[in-house]
Parts: sequence; structure tokens; C-alpha cells
Amino acid sequence: NYDNASKIADKLLAENPRDVDVMVVYGFGMLWKKDYDKSENLFARVMELAPDYGDAAIGLIKNYTWSGRWDRLRRFIAANGERFKKNSYTRPDVLMAELRIEQIDHPDDMTARAIELANAILKDDPKNRAAQSVLRGAASPVVSKTLREAERAIARQQLPEAERLYARAVELDPANDDVWLSYARVLSWNGKYTDALTILGRVLDRSPRNADALNVQARILAWSAKTDDAETVYRKILAIEPSSVEAKQGLADVLRWLGKLDESLKLSAEVVAAAPDDEAIAANHARLLGQMGRHEDAIQFLKSFLDRHPDAAQARGALANEYSATKRLTDAVNELRKNIQLDENNKNNYLALGKLYSWQDQTDQAVSIYQTVLDRDPENVDALVGLGNTYRYAGLNDRAMAYYQRALAVDPESTDAQESLRIIQEASAPQARVRYSIRKFDDADPPNRPIRTKSYTEERIVDYK
Repeated sequence: NYDNASKIADKLLAENPRDVDVMVVYGFGMLWKKDYDKSENLFARVMELAPDYGDAAIGLIKNYTWSGRWDRLRRFIAANGERFKKNSYTRPDVLMAELRIEQIDHPDDMTARAIELANAILKDDPKNRAAQSVLRGAASPVVSKTLREAERAIARQQLPEAERLYARAVELDPANDDVWLSYARVLSWNGKYTDALTILGRVLDRSPRNADALNVQARILAWSAKTDDAETVYRKILAIEPSSVEAKQGLADVLRWLGKLDESLKLSAEVVAAAPDDEAIAANHARLLGQMGRHEDAIQFLKSFLDRHPDAAQARGALANEYSATKRLTDAVNELRKNIQLDENNKNNYLALGKLYSWQDQTDQAVSIYQTVLDRDPENVDALVGLGNTYRYAGLNDRAMAYYQRALAVDPESTDAQESLRIIQEASAPQARVRYSIRKFDDADPPNRPIRTKSYTEERIVDYK
């Protein structure tokens, strides 16, 4: 509980403003909370009072690395690196910082300096995966270059190209399980679940307790609707790493999909306790409470979270959903408008807001919101269907059909547009109620017995013609 810890630390520092041990503990707490500015100030103050305090140096290195403030990391290492490399406790962190800086300065080259730093790191930490990766890349420059190109393809959302590059990388370095894991991830992102699971099976045959591979395997099993198998794998991970937040969250999600809501909620609460300031975890927890019908509990939980993190857009979106579920549409609208102020480029906020206005028959407001999306993205199918729905709710079916047809011109497979268009067409066609009998195969018989047919009577509304 970072808030309570902060209160205790502030009280102790009020009594003794020069207590560097309290400052260090407080600094790491703020680091894990991702309050990088406060964490930096605390560690920097320790360095002023006790210049050789190793944990404060490590704290600053982690702060600048996690926050991506590389210029500050450079300045700190330039001023203090050599001094802290003389201490075996702080040396690995300083060397890793120097290696990261070298890789940033030379993203496309495996320099002699990077190899030197990797070897130095492995003397202190023989299992350091980053250093091992550098040496493997040095042994095979082609593999290293291929992996960098694959990572760039992922950053550009060019997943088929990333898949091709990782396939090439595993051909060049078939013994590297980390490359196989990356390849499996990309295959799963491209919907090739069976291929990804086959690769993970090979990795796990070699390393049955590889938690990274097990987590990827469990996630893919869940995505491919093999939820019972996913549950088994997540439980295996927790037997290996009982405190794994990632595995607990994954298992909680799977249990929710399986309808085991009480056990899912218990796990979700453990995850929240372990990471109380993670908005994705908070939103998941609230979603589970809502699924259990505990909408007011979800609302209070999210409001408390937003009191501490008012800029948490994902949590605010979850709060809007809970207000919608309890028919508090005005409150939901207010939360979505706050989200738009936080991030005016997020289309999902506009689409959700347009839908709420449509439900409240506020046609002009809904049209304005959807048009904002279309001004930026004229072929946004969700906005086109949303505008069609808005006009349909207002009884303006001709306008509605025009937008549904525009949506289908962009995406002929849009089920939302197809279904909405069908509703209008059926509502406007002459109809009759018809009762008729049909004969169907009786597939209840075992396959080794003759198939019989039975007569069924159905009543259906059909087009008069």
C-alpha cells in the first residue's frame, strides 16, 4: 500500500530529515509506483547526504532506465560510474547502464565496447540474459541484425514482416530459446495459434519450468478458447512462481471466462494488492465485479483509484462502463468527456460517447461526436454504423441505410452493419405470419444406427412475397 507507506515515511522524515535509510526505502516505493520524479528527488537527496550509498545509486540507475530518461542516465554514469564500479554490489547495475547507453548509441552495430561490457557483466552475473544476448549477437552478426529488424517491424505494426524475420532468425540460431519465444508470440498475434503452441511445446520439452514460455503458452491457449488447458498451465506457473502477478492475472481472467467468478475475484484481489497503482489491473478487477452484478462495488473501487490517479484513462473508461450498466448515463457521459480532455485523439472515447448519446435519443450530440471521428478517419466502420444506428433510433431510416451501406462498402464483412441493415429492411417489408412443417434429420441417434427424420412445426415472420 504505497499511500500508507508514504505517510509513514513522511512522518519519519519529519522527525529526522537526514534519515537516508528511510529515503532509500521511500525512493524504491515511489519507483515501483512509477512516480519517477519523487523517486529521483529522494535518491538524489541521499546521494547529497551519503555520496557512497550504493542503493541510492542503483535506485537512480533504475529510475532513469525505467523512465527512459537516457540523458540523465548518461550524466549520472559519467559523474559516478567509475566510482561505483569499484564496488561489487553496484558494479553490475553500472555495467548494465553502460551497455544500454552503448546500444542506444549504436543500434545497428555490435561494437567491441558492447562485447567488453557484456563479458564484464557475466563475470558478476553469469545468467544475465541481456549480456548473453549481446555475445550471441556478436557470434552471429546476421542473427543480431535480423532480430533488430524484427523488433522494428513490430514497432511499426508490420506483424507479417516480423514473423518472416523471426522465422529467419530461428533458422540461423535454432538453439536460442528466447528467439523461439519471440517467434511464437508473433505467430499468435497473426492468429497462427497451432504453430505457436507447437514451438512452445519444443521449448518446454527442453526447459519444462521456463516460466516465460509457460506464460506465453497459457495466454495463447486462452486466446484460442482452450480455457481448461490455459487454467492448467497457469496453475503450473504458480506452483513454480507462487507470487507471479502475470500468472495470477491470467488465471483470474481464465476463471472469469469459465464462470468460476468467486475464485477469480479472490485472485484478482491478490493482484490488486500486489500492484495497487496499475490501471489495467484496476480496470480488470472492476470488470469482474461488474460481471458478478456488484456494479456499485466496482464504481466505488474505480472512484477510489481515480482519486489517486485522476489521469488514468483506462480506469475512467471502465467507470463509464459501470455507470452505463446501472443506467446512470449522465454520469457515464461525464466520465467519457473527462477522458476526451485527457486524450482527444483516442477514437474509442468518442465512439462510446456517441453510443451513449444515441441511447438517450440525443441525436444532434451523437451525430456531432461520430462526425468528429469521421472527420479524422472517413472510413471508420464503427463511426459509420454508429451514425446509422443514431438515425435509425430517430426514425430516419433512409439516412440510416445510407451509412450502413457506406460501412459495408468499406468492410463487406461488418456484422454490425449487416444486422442493422437487415433490421431496417425487415421492418419496412410487407410481412405475414406463417406456420409450416419441416422435416429434419434426427441427429440424436448414434452414428451406427439408421438416420431417421422427424417433423417439426415452426412459426416465423417472413417477407410477404
